Amino acid sequence: MTLVKSPIGGFFGFHEPTFGPVGESILSRWTAARAFSAFVSARSALDALIEMTAPPKIWLPAYICEGLIADTWRARVRYYPLDAFEPDVAHLDRAACGGDMVLAVDFFGFPPAAEFLRFVRRRADLRFIDNRAQALDPGIEPWADWTLYSPRKLVGVADGGILVAERPGRDVPQPSERPDAIALWTAPILRYEDRTEAHNQVWHEAHQAKKAWMQADRGAMTRLSSWILSHTSIEPLAEQRRRNWHVLQSYLGRWLAHNGNPAAAPFGYLIKVPSDRRPGILAGLYTDRIFAAVHYPSLPSPPEEFPAEHELRRRVITLPCDHRYDEDTMRVVAKRVLTLVA
Repeated sequence: MTLVKSPIGGFFGFHEPTFGPVGESILSRWTAARAFSAFVSARSALDALIEMTAPPKIWLPAYICEGLIADTWRARVRYYPLDAFEPDVAHLDRAACGGDMVLAVDFFGFPPAAEFLRFVRRRADLRFIDNRAQALDPGIEPWADWTLYSPRKLVGVADGGILVAERPGRDVPQPSERPDAIALWTAPILRYEDRTEAHNQVWHEAHQAKKAWMQADRGAMTRLSSWILSHTSIEPLAEQRRRNWHVLQSYLGRWLAHNGNPAAAPFGYLIKVPSDRRPGILAGLYTDRIFAAVHYPSLPSPPEEFPAEHELRRRVITLPCDHRYDEDTMRVVAKRVLTLVA
């Protein structure tokens, strides 16, 4: 058994914003005075952008969250393969046609590699979205036509799907008002108020109910989320994530499944284990209230066409290493993982 007293991982409780000088805030780093819109979720923002731009095809990585796809444009989706979480540039170059939209993901906080960025510059006939749902700060400048953020996955806000227009001539759709927005805050406030986190079942159930309720309905992000993002300095959070990742790396490097730009702020520490052992490893972590995540429980891409991506999703575990925790906590997590993977 570990020395874990409070749960490690899971969704974020209410984030206490900074009072006084902030430095560069999360929102200012992401938007940098460019045109942007703030929807209730990343899926809502993406859905509105696709409706506005009407691309003939939407290219998604074969390893992607099913929940990102809306039924209104599912028939236009095409998938491209990955190699170590990097887009298969040759496949995209061969298959994507002018006017198509290509979405790339900063998997686990790390940006795409140089080969893909060269492809982006060369294929000006395509429209690109950089999905930074897992990237607080990927460590490189924006490179796509649009950048998409999902702040509730990265910090203690209730909602948000921020869409930024990165190039001249690109526009962003606008959300509608949301009079029922207060309901989105129930779960994070319940966790925040549970000081000892002894009642995690209560706020976990509230969070699950919220996830089921949030749909691509074009509502706006809550003003409270925007205020927190505007009053929270990004660099201390990013630096803590980098430190935590390196602690886990010092113990668990043998099982590392994804590495990237060292300047990036990692989303989590991804390990790869045998698929038949993963359920037992997860159960052992959950017993100790270390809530590692599975990205993703299922994939929308056809398994017969993309067997490597489907095999990968059966093997990976995302260990928490975000800014809520210090290096000592990461050592506790790492030592517990070692007892389970040995």
